[in-house]
Amino acid sequence: KLADDLAFGLDALRTHERLRQQTALLESYMSHSSALMYVADLENRLIYANPALDRAVGTPPGLAIGRKRSELLPPEVAEEHNANDLKVAGNGSPMEAEETNLENGRTHIYHTIKFPLRDSQGRIYAIGGVSTDITWKK
Repeated sequence: KLADDLAFGLDALRTHERLRQQTALLESYMSHSSALMYVADLENRLIYANPALDRAVGTPPGLAIGRKRSELLPPEVAEEHNANDLKVAGNGSPMEAEETNLENGRTHIYHTIKFPLRDSQGRIYAIGGVSTDITWKK
């Protein structure tokens, strides 16, 4: 019994360490990406924003979290982004779209992929997104 308990404990520690490493890798990947990566709840409040998003909306690192897009973006831009989130939440499947943003007085065009995030019961609780600036292609 003691050997089984010890084996279980060691396995749990290894699993915890693997999860910690995977989390650190994912966070590093998202922090260093030039793409805007974010998660917004169903009320359009950002619950995750990577540093690229903070730079794009002009907030210091981490200050976009907890704010609605309407607080960070011009009204017409926020409305466009929110409408796409509602489509994803409504149909429950990912979508791709071109979205715009105003940055330092210039319009930027993004190729955006949005997808639903679900809780353990399968209910959508947020929308994830990755937006890549394609202005230079346009």
